[in-house]
Amino acid sequence: MSACAQGEIHEIGARMVADFFEMEGWDTCHLGANMPAAALVDYVGQHRPDLLRANQETRDLRIIVGGHAFNREPDLWREIGADGYARDAEDALAAAGRLAAGAVS
Repeated sequence: MSACAQGEIHEIGARMVADFFEMEGWDTCHLGANMPAAALVDYVGQHRPDLLRANQETRDLRIIVGGHAFNREPDLWREIGADGYARDAEDALAAAGRLAAGAVS
């Protein structure tokens, strides 16, 4: 599952990452830009993706982050509590593979 946070309208990178995952055989869903937090939590609760954590119901799921802010601040993903960081789509696939296998990204 990929989505851009509320207020973020630049979705092409997230869409490309979702496409890379799909090409590698992952079952994906791209929710698009400007996704309201409540709607994102509702979607996660209904569909239970393998790689996301948001609240009590989904806290056992994993989060991989990426994008300009994380590229500029290499440790930001740790500071916000994400499980992994990816520089690009190929790196996201590698991080997802490690997380799905139980390794720390």
